Amino acid sequence: MSYKKLFKGALLGVFLLSSGMMSSAFAQDVSSRDVISLQNQIEALKSQVTQLQQTQSVSGSSDRRSSKSDSKGNVDPSGLLPELLTRVNNLEDQQRIMRGQLDDLTNQVQTKIDLLNKKIDDANFAAGGNGGGSTAGAAAVTAAPAAAATSASNTPKAASAGNSLQDGQQALLSKNYSEAESIARNIIGTPQGKKSVPAHFLLAQSLAGQQRYKDASLGYFDIYKKFPDSTRAPEALLGVSITLLKNGDSAASCQALTLLKSKYPNASSRIKGAAASLNKKAKCS
Repeated sequence: MSYKKLFKGALLGVFLLSSGMMSSAFAQDVSSRDVISLQNQIEALKSQVTQLQQTQSVSGSSDRRSSKSDSKGNVDPSGLLPELLTRVNNLEDQQRIMRGQLDDLTNQVQTKIDLLNKKIDDANFAAGGNGGGSTAGAAAVTAAPAAAATSASNTPKAASAGNSLQDGQQALLSKNYSEAESIARNIIGTPQGKKSVPAHFLLAQSLAGQQRYKDASLGYFDIYKKFPDSTRAPEALLGVSITLLKNGDSAASCQALTLLKSKYPNASSRIKGAAASLNKKAKCS
């Protein structure tokens, strides 16, 4: 009877995760299309800017011997060049933000795929099977990141254990910080994992949990440098400030808070509140 309950629970988990994964994947696809659309707009505007600049150059050459008043009138007679340049800059800013959001969605999809595979394994075990076709099908859906970080083992369960982001987060919650660090480094060591913001956060958090505050501050700063457009970039700078303060460097902690305020003035109220509290604790001027 307990096996049936476990099986039903596992199947329910698979269904819920599949629905969430489809939703994230759809959002990811929409974001990808938006990024491409913005890129096309930017290219079109750049083409117009180039044409105007060429027109300005030709006009300036032909009227080089004319009076100063005439030459001033020949510079961008349409008056569109500044407007076009502003639009190009604005669109490029939007594109950078959307690429950061797209990276976050990609990471969410990968995390849900890992969870889905675990649920499928649980369902197969509850059904009394050996993982046969269903597990093989799920393995085809998950790309190589987890497999590439897998340590050598003779059993299928051991081969996939301790390599997913979910495993690392669970280790972090259980205060197994060294294990969480190992999992994070394994994930980041894969091509897909290098782009995973959550995996880099897992590494920094695991280092902080081991009270290796200097290493943790470098880990958080690395997130900010690699993913400045990520929605979690402000959180990374907050992590830099916290770990530097714990390491006894209040001056550097205050500098991180100043950088956070200047780079992300529209950060969430949660981040701003934490930064204000930390500002008082570090006695920043």
